[in-house]
Amino acid sequence: MKGEGDCYEAAAKLLYEHRSCPGIVLVHGTVTGQGPIAGMRYGHAWIEIGDVVLDPSNGRFVCARKSAYYAAGEIREPLSRYNFEAAARQMLETRPYGPWETCLILTPPAGAKRSH
Repeated sequence: MKGEGDCYEAAAKLLYEHRSCPGIVLVHGTVTGQGPIAGMRYGHAWIEIGDVVLDPSNGRFVCARKSAYYAAGEIREPLSRYNFEAAARQMLETRPYGPWETCLILTPPAGAKRSH
């Protein structure tokens, strides 16, 4: 959907493409926006491999240390982590790419655009 971003789909596809990489997980959490959406909290998805975060959303590819990524997005628990098998099960049973957690389905303020 326009203005919605593609983080859930992009992260799930990256997980699939690299599913044999040891320790790779799909993460769903809530982040705080920056730039035009500064201060807005919204659900987001990314990939983690150990201490590295990969965020392929919206045609960009962010690669960062987990500590820096979490600090920039004001990310904190609760987070949901899925290995490939768990993510595949969720995709078959519920929404294709997520979010699968009801606490992450946030409604942005009227007129706000989400850029994740």
